[in-house]
Amino acid sequence: MPEHLATIHTLGAKTRYKAVRADMAEAAAWLADEPVCDQLLRHQIIHAGEMNAHHPFQVVRLRQSGTFFMACVAGEGEILVDGVWKRIQAGNGCLLPPRYPNAIRAAPGKPWHFYWVRYLEPDTMVPVATATSPMTGPFKGRAIAFAIEGLREATAGDANPSLMHHWVELVHQYVLSFAGPRQHDNRLWRAWEVVQGRLDAAWDLDGISSQASMSPEHFRRMCQKHLGRSPMKHLTFLRIQRATDLLVGTDQTLDLIARSVGYNTASSFSKAYHKWTGSSPSQLRGE
Repeated sequence: MPEHLATIHTLGAKTRYKAVRADMAEAAAWLADEPVCDQLLRHQIIHAGEMNAHHPFQVVRLRQSGTFFMACVAGEGEILVDGVWKRIQAGNGCLLPPRYPNAIRAAPGKPWHFYWVRYLEPDTMVPVATATSPMTGPFKGRAIAFAIEGLREATAGDANPSLMHHWVELVHQYVLSFAGPRQHDNRLWRAWEVVQGRLDAAWDLDGISSQASMSPEHFRRMCQKHLGRSPMKHLTFLRIQRATDLLVGTDQTLDLIARSVGYNTASSFSKAYHKWTGSSPSQLRGE
């Protein structure tokens, strides 16, 4: 279980980065001196870059406003996944969903080199990271690294619109290649679409796997392979994500929200929410 989470943005004295950003009034202050490429906004990207992180580097967002993708090319760091801190090492990618508590940090004595792409996705649009996207998985990061470096060089140099267009397309497509479903059996995704529409139901492994016409064990293996988590953990993820949307976007009571996402009481929901995210529902609402 994570420690109590709060919004944090700590780079640390030894951390170094290079980035390219869209020109937005709400642009982060730490990116103010980075070159601007407004073509990023064609795909709702607000910034992308290269990070060489060292402890005490840590970034925590209680309700991130867009998908965050990273490709680890050297060293290792830690990401908050399903309520626990997990290592991410070179040769792996990570996709953190919007409207959900997300956190990353460098471990003491372990440099961490990664490339990132950050999206801004309003609640009304379908995000890059969907319910069927993996959280982590194998990803050869050098290709997207070249694309991000190429985009930054083109933007900081002559700002050739044609070159920037192609670099932006490459960056976005590499993210989509990681975010998209990784198999052709649509039964898995159809099952989760049914579950998403009925999060208040008392789902168990047998019930969910039956929606995919698979045995429970086969369904469990498919979820672990393509989503990076067990079916019941993915169910909890969907419930917490929906609850986060309701907590921020409505004035519904905790009791009503709890029942709508499958919890019998506000108390059991609050305990599960804190265990999963490190923050309480009342903290998210600023109460």
